[in-house]
Amino acid sequence: MEKFEAEPGDKSLWWLLHPPRVAIVGVANVGKSTLANWLFARERSITADVPGTTRDWVGEMANLDGLLVMLMDTPGVRDTSDGIEREAIERSGAEVGRADLVIAVVDPTQEAREQIELGKKYREAIIVANKKDRPGVWDVGAYFKGVIGTVATSGEGVDQLKSEIRKRFGLRIWI
Repeated sequence: MEKFEAEPGDKSLWWLLHPPRVAIVGVANVGKSTLANWLFARERSITADVPGTTRDWVGEMANLDGLLVMLMDTPGVRDTSDGIEREAIERSGAEVGRADLVIAVVDPTQEAREQIELGKKYREAIIVANKKDRPGVWDVGAYFKGVIGTVATSGEGVDQLKSEIRKRFGLRIWI
């Protein structure tokens, strides 16, 4: 029987035994839930073009090309007069705080200020610029480096995102 020895720096076994927590964050209506559904590989989160559709965080194990993660889709960060939604946003913040990795989704077709602040809050996050198929009103690349462009409605860019997630967890074995 052949003995398996991991390459130095390969954390595959660690993450297999301790699935990492990955949280998707962003302001309302940037495409977080649509992107999460691609990563879940099924329609797990309800999606709509209505702010406040995701009213609580949705978490489930997701297989990202061989890396099992606890993926969390969170409600859009925004000011709201709805007490239930406000509480859900607060509670999801605690879940994001426990995450091993944050994916900050931005939408260059929406106003930039809050999105830039959120992206900077999570300095180690993977920044995803969604809706790259539409003309933007601000340049995401001017504020963030290594941005991954996606079109969550079609799945474009999702494979690149999965690859970056695996890379962030130090996996050397690529499927």
